Amino acid sequence: MNMKGMMEGLSGKEVEKKENAAPDPPLAPRPEKLLAATGLAGLKTIAFDFRNSDEGTLFELFLGAPEATRQGILKLLVGEAKEHRPPAFVPADAVKFQRWRLDGQKAWAALEKMLGDVSPQFLATLNSILDLANANTKQKDPGFDIRRDLIGNLGDDMISYEKAPRGGPGAEGEAASLFLLGSPNAEQLAESLKCIFAVASAEGGAPAEREFLGRKIFSVPRPNVPLGLGNASKGGSRPKLNYAASSGYVAMSTDPALLEEFLRSSESQGKTLRETPGLVEAAQMVAGSGSSLFGYENQSETMRAELEALKKDGGAAANTALTSPLNGALGVPTPQVNFKEWMDFSLLPTYEKVAKYFYFTVYGGGATVEGLTLKLFAPTPPGLKGTQNSSTK
Repeated sequence: MNMKGMMEGLSGKEVEKKENAAPDPPLAPRPEKLLAATGLAGLKTIAFDFRNSDEGTLFELFLGAPEATRQGILKLLVGEAKEHRPPAFVPADAVKFQRWRLDGQKAWAALEKMLGDVSPQFLATLNSILDLANANTKQKDPGFDIRRDLIGNLGDDMISYEKAPRGGPGAEGEAASLFLLGSPNAEQLAESLKCIFAVASAEGGAPAEREFLGRKIFSVPRPNVPLGLGNASKGGSRPKLNYAASSGYVAMSTDPALLEEFLRSSESQGKTLRETPGLVEAAQMVAGSGSSLFGYENQSETMRAELEALKKDGGAAANTALTSPLNGALGVPTPQVNFKEWMDFSLLPTYEKVAKYFYFTVYGGGATVEGLTLKLFAPTPPGLKGTQNSSTK
């Protein structure tokens, strides 16, 4: 796809206004300015391919955006070409994992530049929010500086992983998730977050603190931040966000047991995710020396849970799949559809009958001087290897 020609057409096209036409809103940026600031004007090409082989299925996406002219969103997406494999503390029973070597301070600088280029008012609004948070926090901690203590302590490593609900397949409850934010000074970052969360909390007051293995665990009502740490608990109450500094990270989770498991990880002798059979070979298909993003999903477990949820209460499970926290944030109405009127999910087979079709998937991303690349690979499940050739014969 020749995106350069498309973007030039969008940025260069002038719409003639009629005499009685309403003027543009005063804060609305012009289309050509928006395209330039977000970096989309520098997008030259988009290319993708899809390949199927005996080893598995590979999808590749390439965004042609030269490094010399890369800015805005395209610059924000570029991480550091550093170690992206699962660390040794990620347990083997993690059903989802992602690691993104995004430099937080560089990303923040790119965000500020993009907002300023789009509209000086947008940047002024962001600075006003920071100044207000800084002033409110200084009332509790006079020496606090939000840019130094919070933004200045952002590192270049973001990790998240998820474990299936306790109790095994079909167990009630939400999957447990952990988010780790790398930092050159994790203890100071945790203290800074304590101040910020105290101000942001509708309940107010200082976060609860407790000691665990010589480390402080803070607990606050979960803020409305998209960290993938679970939804509100049953009954409409907001779950607590628990976080602590350890091993160069600030670890966050709404599941206290999972956070404690991470804090004890140096003592664990169990198997790790990086020891999963076939994972190293699959990772080589999507990541290399220039990669900054790597992800994994154990579809054998996630599809088991989804299938059993559909069989148990298909209408609720399908409606939940269409519900996104982003809808409410953007004012988009949630679709009210009762799937029980469309389909009878109780007729789905048991997972054991279709288990051979599911295995795991991996994805990876990185950047070169020519552009950005994203790859996704699904290895052929062991139960299906050789079946394609035999069926062809």
